[in-house]
Amino acid sequence: MKKLLFLPIILLSFGLVFSAGASINIGAISVSDSSIYPGGSGSISFTVTNDGGYVLSSVVVALSSQLTLGNAQFIFTNLGVGESRFVSTSYSASNAMLSGTYSIQASVLYSSGGTSYNNQAGTIIKVAQNNKLIVSDYTTNLVIDNTTSFKINLTNQGNNNLENVFVELILPDGFIPSTGSQFFIPELKIGESKLLSSNIFIEKSIEPDSYQFTLNKSANNYNNLDTLNVAVTGVPKLAFSGMNFDPEIPSSGELETISIQFENIGSGTAYNITAELIVGTEVTGVTLEHLGTLERDDLTSAIFDFYLPAADSLGGIVKIVYYDSDNSEYSITQNLKLDILNENNISIINWLITIAVIGVIAYFAYKRFLKKKK
Repeated sequence: MKKLLFLPIILLSFGLVFSAGASINIGAISVSDSSIYPGGSGSISFTVTNDGGYVLSSVVVALSSQLTLGNAQFIFTNLGVGESRFVSTSYSASNAMLSGTYSIQASVLYSSGGTSYNNQAGTIIKVAQNNKLIVSDYTTNLVIDNTTSFKINLTNQGNNNLENVFVELILPDGFIPSTGSQFFIPELKIGESKLLSSNIFIEKSIEPDSYQFTLNKSANNYNNLDTLNVAVTGVPKLAFSGMNFDPEIPSSGELETISIQFENIGSGTAYNITAELIVGTEVTGVTLEHLGTLERDDLTSAIFDFYLPAADSLGGIVKIVYYDSDNSEYSITQNLKLDILNENNISIINWLITIAVIGVIAYFAYKRFLKKKK
């Protein structure tokens, strides 16, 4: 019976000794960036934990890689049971480093009871070529129903010269490049810029809004797309379309109404419209109107009501002032002349009418006299 109990006790003792042996655990490795460009850098960190049964007097953590490491070795003393240490350092790729994948290997060396142990872990960092063809500037505003020079400034901000650069500008419907939208650059050196230009006509059917152009850029071992946000605006253009007088032949002192019709034949909205009647003499009535806004292809009227002066005629202009979306001012003018009947004119007219009536009566009387004589 004692022998049967002795064997499990021995096995249990071996298990306790085994579980209480020296052991170092490397925690999960964390990197700030698993992909960098030549000349770029990042950081790596992890923990080492004594999960064995003995206090370790010396623990050496060694890092190795073809990448440049900020610190390749860490030494910890008196690492107690269950105790952890944090390891952190930087890594970088030289400007001359070729693209590819590179490993960072972590080895933990420690000893216990005259026996040396080694535990390892690692991670992979990708080095990619830094071919950066950047749109550093471009035209951000275009005008509807007009041809505008659209300019793009490209800069090679990478660390390699680019050869056989091909650039294509892809436009929405209604945007017509009159001088081409494809460009070829034989070579663009590091830091060099190239200004590209295309004259673009925007059809009048296009609505003022924000539009997106696509720029396709390619070179040896490089391809990239850019989205360019462009504001498209219109320019208002007002034009006179008619003029009415009521009454058409007025008398001095009478209330006259002049109606001026005009329309927006441009490609943008006209804002803050004012219409003013400007004459050579002072009149009483409404000679200024504020008409607000007028959308493109719309029409409206300005109506002036005023009392006519004592004069033979009234001459002047109608002036319309308006603004575009950028608050630029525009104006159009229309000449006008209105004949006026006054007291002197009426007297003369009445005298002429009387003479004409007497003449007619005399004519018919003469004709009748001749008939009787015959």
